[in-house]
Amino acid sequence: WYQRRVRVPEDWVETTLHDRMKSLALTVFKSAQSSLTPRLGYFDLYGLDFMLDANLNVWLIEVNTNPALHTNCGVLEQMLPSLINETLGISIELFDKRRSGEAMFPIQSANNFELLFT
Repeated sequence: WYQRRVRVPEDWVETTLHDRMKSLALTVFKSAQSSLTPRLGYFDLYGLDFMLDANLNVWLIEVNTNPALHTNCGVLEQMLPSLINETLGISIELFDKRRSGEAMFPIQSANNFELLFT
């Protein structure tokens, strides 16, 4: 409804919005790269909060190092279980590959995740 009202393309969410969110996320993680120390057997799950203004500009509000994983609405009830399963699957796959000396990429268990930065 809102997309038609403000006259943006039908695929605006899947293209423009997602691209801008990915660009902001990439900037955050590149900026923090020197303070992110990888450790075998550990992983972090970050929560990035975005906001849209009246002109549909995307703004990064905050980055959470311990995001809430409450399923207190229908969207989160659908999204969070698969997010957690895929996050754990990727983490276990990369842990096993590192221990066995295999190449890290491609990541077979990444179904809905998109690699932005290595």
